[in-house]
Amino acid sequence: MTAGPLPTVVLLNPPGSLLYIRNYFCSQTSKARFINQPIDLIFMSGWLKNNFHLVLIDAVLEGISPDSCLKKICALNPAAIITLCGQVSWKEDEPFLKRLKEKTGARLIAIGDNFIENPAEKLRDICFIDAIITDFSNDDSLSYLSGKTELIKTMTWRNVTGNIVSPRISNIHAASFSLPLPKHDLFVDAGYSFPFVRQKRYATVLTDYGCPCTCSFCVMSTLGYKIRPLENVVEELEKLKAMGVNEILFIDQTFGAVPGRMRHLLRTMIDRRFGFSWVCFSRVDRTDVETLSLMKNAGCHTIIYGVESANENILRKYRKGYSLAQIRETFSECRKLGIQTAGTFLLGFPEDDAASIKATVDLAIEIDCDYASFNVASPRPGTEFRRMMIEEHLADSGDAASDQAGRFVHVRTRHLDAKKLARLQRQAMLRFYFRPRYLLKRLKALHSWRELFLKASEAWAVFRRGILGR
Repeated sequence: MTAGPLPTVVLLNPPGSLLYIRNYFCSQTSKARFINQPIDLIFMSGWLKNNFHLVLIDAVLEGISPDSCLKKICALNPAAIITLCGQVSWKEDEPFLKRLKEKTGARLIAIGDNFIENPAEKLRDICFIDAIITDFSNDDSLSYLSGKTELIKTMTWRNVTGNIVSPRISNIHAASFSLPLPKHDLFVDAGYSFPFVRQKRYATVLTDYGCPCTCSFCVMSTLGYKIRPLENVVEELEKLKAMGVNEILFIDQTFGAVPGRMRHLLRTMIDRRFGFSWVCFSRVDRTDVETLSLMKNAGCHTIIYGVESANENILRKYRKGYSLAQIRETFSECRKLGIQTAGTFLLGFPEDDAASIKATVDLAIEIDCDYASFNVASPRPGTEFRRMMIEEHLADSGDAASDQAGRFVHVRTRHLDAKKLARLQRQAMLRFYFRPRYLLKRLKALHSWRELFLKASEAWAVFRRGILGR
């Protein structure tokens, strides 16, 4: 007797009127028309691939309407749908997911930053969602969909009697996790893009979960911190190499959070001669000269660093954990080694005024980063920063979402209203990117016609956002 077909599970990034990025509990709109691979769904593909037939539908990437997306999902007759959500997109997510539940009757499992705070309360209020995942690094989705609910660790879910079952708190902060190899083939050729990857076909890899750092504005500090055994990571890299993938985006929030572990991984990548070119996010206090040299030899071409502010007091108050001197030194060392840098900056701390924001843009120009991302400080659910902003009446306590990318801003500082803050953010982008010297530098650094096309598209998007506000 042959087994019947596996039940279908849809991995969904739902439609929206804007280019929403709902990824790793940090939702925002896309600044430069890129949609990167959702690591949450990549992990789901690893946990579920052996027990279910998986179908990826990314309605934002495909540019399909809510009606077309509904029709496409209904035709699959799925047993379950695992959907991304987002604080910035919830006004569109909510009515769509309600219709989706009514049309399909499938079990609906949600992942999103808007569910991090009080997931049981959220599930009680939203009757069309059956379960909420607040930690995708474990196999709760498999346990839930396989009917082994006694094994669920961190998921919040609705049982057959309609009661809300909260997670077993004692198991939330495991020290490590291993991941069955994801179905990267669902994502690699789907058409995703990221500003700093150099090849059209790339894969996204996560070697740890959360972040051990304590920046009070960052949701990652609320997730706990877990690492994957390096053998598990290397096995995934070997599979990607066998697939012909040569470009990696390491999406760890701090690549090298444990420096010795990172150096071991880098030496393994060099010894195995993987030959990947790759991008990562890191911190200036985790990448000394020796480590940067290893990263370069292992194929790293771009590092994204959180700089945040030129105000040393702000860096200290919000527990960034390093100084302006360390920032300047690290960017200088990267330049000497030929590693491209992207600096991310937050505008809109309570202390910020027009002068401090100008100083932050001045710093971006001074450290000569290759790219700069000027974001609005967003009060992320679950963070200490959100609680403080609400207490000071600088942000609303309701669900009014403020877009980090600046498309819609609902926060203010002690000196700037939301409208002025949004204008200063747009001006920061224009001032940094449209300097003649910078434009010439970028033209000289291009590696291919494809890269020229992508950078021109991104420049046009930045210009539209800066001048037209959209």
